[in-house]
Amino acid sequence: LASGQKHLIRTTLQAEEERLKPVGFVRIHRTRLVNAARLRRIATRPSGDFDVELDTGESLTGSRRYRADALALLRPPA
Repeated sequence: LASGQKHLIRTTLQAEEERLKPVGFVRIHRTRLVNAARLRRIATRPSGDFDVELDTGESLTGSRRYRADALALLRPPA
């Protein structure tokens, strides 16, 4: 969370992804979900992985497996 507070959730990340997808969360790594509204920038690495910068200034690494979903958030809908 932006406040630095963390929540312990006792369920699978896949279940949380499905629960939070309608409110704008996207998976960027096998261990991470982010709020798409908080994304500021996505930079692709030569390996295919990518870095995400949040509006808090925090930087997270995403894996190439989830890159297309993250990049789709920054493109205007067709």
